[in-house]
Amino acid sequence: HLRRDRNEANATAIALLAQRAMGVRGTRAVRALRALQRGGGVFQFSATDSGSRVLATTDAVLALSGRSQPVGARRTAARRCR
Repeated sequence: HLRRDRNEANATAIALLAQRAMGVRGTRAVRALRALQRGGGVFQFSATDSGSRVLATTDAVLALSGRSQPVGARRTAARRCR
């Protein structure tokens, strides 16, 4: 039995990153993630399960930022593979 009422922050964040990589605007995914945000900015794993709030928050913040990994810029020139 597939539950369609359970929004999980980690899976939703990954789906949002995939949508953005394909050039699709995921407004439904954004709303779903924001619904899991709690006071102080932390994101719950799901509405009924706090799970790993550190991982949920990390994934959600990256997805909602509109950026992709790696977030930082490379400071050294790439080296040739041997």
